[in-house]
Amino acid sequence: MKAYDVQKKEELEVTYDDLMKYIDSNRQVDLVFSEPRKDEDGYLTWDRENWLLVKEGKYQRNYFLNGKALYDFTHHNKYDMKNSFFPEQAEKIEIN
Repeated sequence: MKAYDVQKKEELEVTYDDLMKYIDSNRQVDLVFSEPRKDEDGYLTWDRENWLLVKEGKYQRNYFLNGKALYDFTHHNKYDMKNSFFPEQAEKIEIN
């Protein structure tokens, strides 16, 4: 997968594990989707999400729609990530 490192201003080739290492080292990872996504209940719609480390093994996902931050967010532990963090589905990946 290709990702853009905002700090280094360069494009990188990354894997899922690379992105997890960035998050674990206190870097934020943004996933931008080509089409809006919905949760299984139809409650939440978003087209961008960012992931960050809250504390070791605990992660937070923040949601955005049309450039605006939504009030909703979710917390995940390291075991949840394989079921919740899908960078391969993103149109664009940014490492902040």
